[in-house]
Order: sequence, then structure tokens, then C-alpha cells
Amino acid sequence: MKMMKPIMTLLAPLLLTACWGGEAWYDAKEGEAVISPGDYRLTEVGAKPEGDEIIRMTRAADGSLSFRTDTDWRVVTVPFGPRADRRFIAQVQKVEPETRNRDAMFLLLEVRDGHYLITVLPCSGAAREAVERSGGTVSRDPNSASSCDFRDRATLEDQLKAFIAAPDRAQPEMELLRVGA
Repeated sequence: MKMMKPIMTLLAPLLLTACWGGEAWYDAKEGEAVISPGDYRLTEVGAKPEGDEIIRMTRAADGSLSFRTDTDWRVVTVPFGPRADRRFIAQVQKVEPETRNRDAMFLLLEVRDGHYLITVLPCSGAAREAVERSGGTVSRDPNSASSCDFRDRATLEDQLKAFIAAPDRAQPEMELLRVGA
């Protein structure tokens, strides 16, 4: 299937405002194959899937997922919290042969009633302060949201726990819908 530029229109909010980043701390061995290989559409939550922009998810030899837009991407989904909650840290990395692929962005993936819901994690308030205290950096771009660059996995996980526990937390923005499901 042909990957078309409009996919990037949907991915752009995730990739440009994926506000939490850091080193790729999670190995595929820690991950869980929560998303089955196949063809998907990325939509806004609750929106009707339209168009023919398809993301083909494939399973890599190490157990991670991969997909291609204008670039190759690798995704490791690691269970986070009680198993019954079906929450995962989604570690997303560009696949660049000339680098060691050390940098990653982190999203919250929730599986609810067979739906894959994606939340872009905000770099604000307590998360921003924790990053700065732990030696990480916060980049502020006037044209987009701030980005938190975590320096250690423990701080990232502590802040994700706090985000999930917050009663007024941001809700998922995007949904990955299986084509033909």
C-alpha cells in the first residue's frame, strides 16, 4: 500500500508535540506485542476514519513494531501500571542507520475496548519541574508546546504515574484504527 503525505498531517501533532523525550531506555524484550501487525489509520479520537492513508505496522525480528512514513520508525510498547488498566509507554524512535538510535519520544498508549488510544504527554507543571531538577532539559518553542528531555528512566516513570493519577489529565488525542476491523 502506498504511504501518502497526508499521514504526516496526522502524525505531525504527535511528532512535533511529543513532549516527552529521552534516551531509548526500553528494550524490545521488555515490550509487549499489544498492537498486532497489520494496516491502520491514525485518526483523531472519535473522528470517522477517512481517506486511504494507511500505516502498515510490521513486527521486527526483535519483537518491536515498525512502520514507515517518510522515515522508518520503531515502536516498543511496555506495560505500565496494573495489567488490568492496559496502559503502555510507547517508545517511538526514528530508525537511522547512521546513528545508534538513542533518542526516543514517549507517548501514553491505552487499550480500551479494543481501541488503541494515544496521548501526547504535556511538558508542563510538575513534569517540567522534575525534568529540570533531575538535570534534563526543557525546550520552549513559541510555535509549539514545550518539550521535556528526561535524563533518566526513573524520573520519566514517576512523572507518568503522576500524570495518570491526575484527575484532570489530558485525554487521548489520537486513535489507531485497524483497517477492515
